[in-house]
Amino acid sequence: MDNSSPEPVTSPDLIASESAPSSSQQLYYLLECFRPRLRDLVQPRPMMCRMNGPTLSRQDKQEIEAKCDVQIAAADLLLDKVETAAREGKQGCLAELLTALQLTGQETAAGMLDASRGPLSIEIEQEVDMQVQLIELMTPEIMSTIKVDETCLYINEGKRLLLPEEEQQIQQTKREHGDIRAVRHLLAVLVTKPVGWFDSFISALKKTNHNELVKTITGSDDYYPSLSKVSNMQQSLVMPLADKPLEEQVSTNVDPPPLRDYQLEVAQPALQGKNTIICLPTGTGKTRVAAFITQRHLSAATLKKGKVVVLVNKVALVEQHYREFHNFLKPQFKVTRVSGEAHHKGNLGIGLQNNDVIICTAQILENALVGGDQDDNMSRITLNDFSLLIFDECHHTTKDDVYNKIMARYLECKHDGEKHLPQILGLTASPGVGGANGLYKAQSHILKG
Repeated sequence: MDNSSPEPVTSPDLIASESAPSSSQQLYYLLECFRPRLRDLVQPRPMMCRMNGPTLSRQDKQEIEAKCDVQIAAADLLLDKVETAAREGKQGCLAELLTALQLTGQETAAGMLDASRGPLSIEIEQEVDMQVQLIELMTPEIMSTIKVDETCLYINEGKRLLLPEEEQQIQQTKREHGDIRAVRHLLAVLVTKPVGWFDSFISALKKTNHNELVKTITGSDDYYPSLSKVSNMQQSLVMPLADKPLEEQVSTNVDPPPLRDYQLEVAQPALQGKNTIICLPTGTGKTRVAAFITQRHLSAATLKKGKVVVLVNKVALVEQHYREFHNFLKPQFKVTRVSGEAHHKGNLGIGLQNNDVIICTAQILENALVGGDQDDNMSRITLNDFSLLIFDECHHTTKDDVYNKIMARYLECKHDGEKHLPQILGLTASPGVGGANGLYKAQSHILKG
């Protein structure tokens, strides 16, 4: 792996199971990844009465309540308190935070912290960001133009967006501070709602005859709610694909969305040509990062002839990774897959000659490295035939696992002074600690890789 000195491991939370990160680890990762967006979205005040578990003490709640007049400050403090509670060993902090967000209708923020839902597509995320920015920009004019009562009435028409207690709090703000402050309160609540809140707000403005305001916000006289369009886009980009032939599923000519900031950050060592492991929690886009690195690797001006192999440890993952890499790299680069499945069987050597990227099980590559068909030069493969090896779920590189056999070959070639060996990239949600029961042993196990 990379010979540069790694950063010391300082957190005891790395002492986790071999198979998956703990809920505490997930919480730390997700908070770090999405903190800038969460601090803008989370509304702590309605959450306080729902967080009655061990996460927040009475004093914690009082401190958060005292900052609730400044939403970002209160959200920051709440997230700090939850993270501190998890580090102190309190159980269920992530679940309690998620439940409070869901019960108070803050689905956008909840979605960021719920890895089981999968990441929100970046196109949808960017559209929502733009809508939030529009509302923030137009807040003074909105506050001086609309009436909070009638707006709330029409926003809740059909699909109810505002919870009863949120309406009560907005009405309390109106009684104590007037209609203008109540409108500001309403806008602060709206931007925390699920995708579609913007269209509901625009629809309410049109129904209350604020057409000029709609035109100012949207830039159009004939703006129509795009919720159905957004919903369809979200389903096509995030939800599982329909039951149709794979070649149809991956044939649409859509540019791949860009990476998020945290994804670009973890990709940097690999983009610099270093051997490295990318450790991200489940649902945060490790495969997309690997596809991005592959694209840059193959596009490098100094690279004469790049060949990339993506290794997986289960046959079922071949198809999944093929879809992701094919969608990201088309039409610039050719991607194929080889596995033990009858319809994916093929000669690895032929596949390597005719394609830029091969997705295959590790055993397929190991068999080819052992010798393949000695009478067929097309099937003879060496590690030098590749410029980049990607190991999915690389924490399996232990003992007699086929990943370990391949890496043993790599190290043997390296020690023999062979040049032009491929760059190595590992992907995992948990590097594992080899059964270590202490921080030093855990650190030693991780760095040994």
